[in-house]
Amino acid sequence: QPADTLTVRPPAEKLLTLAPDAALRLSLLLPATTDGRPNASYTEFYQGFLLGLRHVKNEYGYSADLTLFNTDRDPQKVAEIVASDPFRDADLIVGPIYEEELPEVLAHAERRSVPVVSPLANLAQANSDALFQLAPSPARKYEKTADLFGGQKKITLISTEHTDKEFEREMLALIGERPYDRHTSVSYTHLTLPTTSRV
Repeated sequence: QPADTLTVRPPAEKLLTLAPDAALRLSLLLPATTDGRPNASYTEFYQGFLLGLRHVKNEYGYSADLTLFNTDRDPQKVAEIVASDPFRDADLIVGPIYEEELPEVLAHAERRSVPVVSPLANLAQANSDALFQLAPSPARKYEKTADLFGGQKKITLISTEHTDKEFEREMLALIGERPYDRHTSVSYTHLTLPTTSRV
């Protein structure tokens, strides 16, 4: 059974205590590009991450030195990142996003007693005392959205050329046989043209 990361804690001697004026050295591993093109989903994730760090700074006074690493969703690229000097001294590692990219990161984290937070993956194989999974199990992933699709509510599915296809499939599964409208935004250089269809 997977450990409950809310109740299982690492040994006390491995907990990091920062001085009030010290900055947490934080490494964030994201697939920032796909086939050499910016990955819009993870650009937004990064922006949200920065907002969270700003809130921690403003609300609690804690600082972080953040280094973003682009994994390209490539385990070989992740191995190169782990071997690099900028990555080596991290106090906390967030990512990588995909489970197949984790082995090199976990090996490093276990040697250095550095926690690794998996923000989105539902981990099926990876197992380590250094690893903390934030994503809920697939069976409970959309539990709180059930009411949004219930009753006689009108459903509109909005997508763009950058829509996460896996997420779209999950939403379609939740919609099931209920009728819905589909809205697709087609982007041009200075113009966005919406197209709508009923399914």
